Amino acid sequence: MEGQMSRVFPYFLSRPANLLAEPFVATELPTKRPRFVAGDPRPWVRGTLKILENQGSPALPWSEDADFILAPWPNPGKECQDLCRLLAGVDSSTPVALYERDFPVLPNTVIQRRGEQTSSGPEVSDSLSRFRASLRHGGKGEAEALVLLPAQRMKLILKGSFLATFQPRSKDSLQSRRYLHHLLDHQRSLSVLARVDQELSDSQHHRDNPEERVLALAPHFDDEVLLLGAELAQAVESECPMRLLWLTDGGKEGEKRRTEGARAAKILGVSETACLNAPESNIRAHGKWTQDLRQHLEEFKPTRILMPWWLDNHVDHFELTRVLRAAWPTGFPSCTLSLTGFWTPLPFGANVPVHAKLEEALRQHESQLTSLDYVASFAGLNAWYGGSSERPSSRTWDVPAKDYFAAFKESGSGLRRYRNP
Repeated sequence: MEGQMSRVFPYFLSRPANLLAEPFVATELPTKRPRFVAGDPRPWVRGTLKILENQGSPALPWSEDADFILAPWPNPGKECQDLCRLLAGVDSSTPVALYERDFPVLPNTVIQRRGEQTSSGPEVSDSLSRFRASLRHGGKGEAEALVLLPAQRMKLILKGSFLATFQPRSKDSLQSRRYLHHLLDHQRSLSVLARVDQELSDSQHHRDNPEERVLALAPHFDDEVLLLGAELAQAVESECPMRLLWLTDGGKEGEKRRTEGARAAKILGVSETACLNAPESNIRAHGKWTQDLRQHLEEFKPTRILMPWWLDNHVDHFELTRVLRAAWPTGFPSCTLSLTGFWTPLPFGANVPVHAKLEEALRQHESQLTSLDYVASFAGLNAWYGGSSERPSSRTWDVPAKDYFAAFKESGSGLRRYRNP
């Protein structure tokens, strides 16, 4: 990546309760002369544009008098380089807001749409906005996710430079230290994964194993549906050997959540299950759960592992990659990882159909449905993964384990450590 500078030693951040980065809900934006670049934003951020109109400052096409820049998160390569060149020519403090178009973003700002009709925009845009709203607004209406930073900081993020994390503001700011580190990892990871994805496409890497053995790694009770349900249902229909492992113990409601998970697994048709009992939201790379996972790998010998990708915006989802890497047996045979995301969707891989059993299985997690509208989240997310005729998307990204661990290291994410304050 052009301009990328990486760290050599681990960097430590306070351990979050769950999500690594939580966005603020904005009702106004700091601008009088907003300008947009890289295409018409109206199909994607109608709520943001409405706020700007209500402020008396409608967004117009790019001009050099801009005091606020609105653009889609750029594709790795030329589009990213073009945006960096534009940002280099504006005042370093100019606010820049990047929105979701081709890639889901890691937002620090959410705009709630009010009184907007979903039918006027692209299917993918509406599915993402419904997904965002279900997580922040009780499933009511729609919401748009933005990354809002000063031009200089945004340029450093897009270039992958660790200088982007220097001198962050207070922990309540849009530029908090933990968010900036995670956002930097996000941009580096997208660039690395896009390159690896292209290399796998060029080598015609595909899933074709008549003797497939599937191991599913769910960080929590409910992730077997939210993250892995479609793949699990497909594996059951293929009648291949399979095993489902939950990583964490369910926390304070452990027994209830175990029961809910067992019911959901039964609906999905998964009979072989176990829990590794790692402490929820307090996992370390090395522990009894790591030894138990190594034993499962050696005993079951999976040819494919289902799991969330490392930047799925939850501390347990991140730590799962480190646990798996630590548990990986020496000389273990070739294995494919099928990656997906819930808190941060992953826009690479092969399309997987949504199975009719999934909503029924998800509704077994009654203790979770009282806090968030996971059913609405799941529907919006599956619509995103289903894509559209204009831009087909995906549910999983299939990659050889050795390439995945190499990409994890190259992204810089493997150097992040979380510790309790």
